[in-house]
Amino acid sequence: MPISPSIRRKPTTPVKDTTHTDDTSALQGLPLLDHPGLNKDTAFTQEERAKHGLVGLLPDAVEDLDRQFQRAMRQLAQKPSPIEEYIFLNGLYEYYETLFFKVATVAEPADLVAWTEAQVYKPAYKPIGHEALNQTR
Repeated sequence: MPISPSIRRKPTTPVKDTTHTDDTSALQGLPLLDHPGLNKDTAFTQEERAKHGLVGLLPDAVEDLDRQFQRAMRQLAQKPSPIEEYIFLNGLYEYYETLFFKVATVAEPADLVAWTEAQVYKPAYKPIGHEALNQTR
């Protein structure tokens, strides 16, 4: 289950860049879970959890990607506003890329357009509306 962006922890130690590999053997424990391209969340089997030092770091249940996908789609459908959808999709992208891209292939185009625009256009300043500009005069 994706962790809510508000409670998700940030990596505490530098993580070796393994962006272009599917080899999880280089990472163990928390650094593996902190790598969005390699993290499988509850889809790690019990054997993989033992091999990669993940025992106790994930819920006991093992779920395949399809079950995680169904839950993520239900969660996305329950978001009351576009900003909530954006926050959910962004958190999913930062935590679990594989699931994000599976959701992205079937999500409503409006959800993805808003998320993509926010990723591409991130102004370095806060735009000032006409009301705020007129109040300063």
